[in-house]
Amino acid sequence: VMSVRRAPFPVVSAPFGLEVTQVDPGSVTALLELAGAADLRVKPFVDGSPAPGFVVSDISTEPASVIVVGPAHRITGTTTATTDRVSIEGARATVTQTVSVGVLDALLRLRESMTARVVVTIEPAGERLFAAVRVSVRNAPPGLTATVEPAVVSVLLRGAETLLARLNAKSIGPYVDVAGLGPGRHEVPVLFDLPGRLTVASVRPATVTVIIN
Repeated sequence: VMSVRRAPFPVVSAPFGLEVTQVDPGSVTALLELAGAADLRVKPFVDGSPAPGFVVSDISTEPASVIVVGPAHRITGTTTATTDRVSIEGARATVTQTVSVGVLDALLRLRESMTARVVVTIEPAGERLFAAVRVSVRNAPPGLTATVEPAVVSVLLRGAETLLARLNAKSIGPYVDVAGLGPGRHEVPVLFDLPGRLTVASVRPATVTVIIN
């Protein structure tokens, strides 16, 4: 909520022996806005890449959120606070830095000036092959059935060795999304909801046939 008001110029004090005879302009326009506050997540600015053979397995901040104040309509469009740059270029071990926290929007500010402790966990990278993982179907049309051919795929994952060691076939969850598809045969890509900071190095086959009837 904003309002514009025109107010007379305040009384001007003159030095001793002088007299103010005129003020131009005689009034000013003031823009009044509803103030707001929000608890925003701190998203650290992490820059660079670890050394070859290493990957980022986790990023955490303390505190995880901060209170931001300012015009309510600007806060509504802001979802995160950020930090000064944290470089992990060429790192072979976990990087920990204490950096300033701020907001990109110049009209917003932190309720209290503060710093955040950013921990970027860096670990040796590895790969793990999961063979014959079953593909599930999501968003099948009501009243119809959907089958997948082939029903299983082989997946090669890349990430931190500690994360890969804790995985099982069920936690990988390859699936196809058939939202908006009608009866018939359709070629669709295989998708994933992977836990942690893992990536798919390869999947065979990368597309499957979905039969809807």
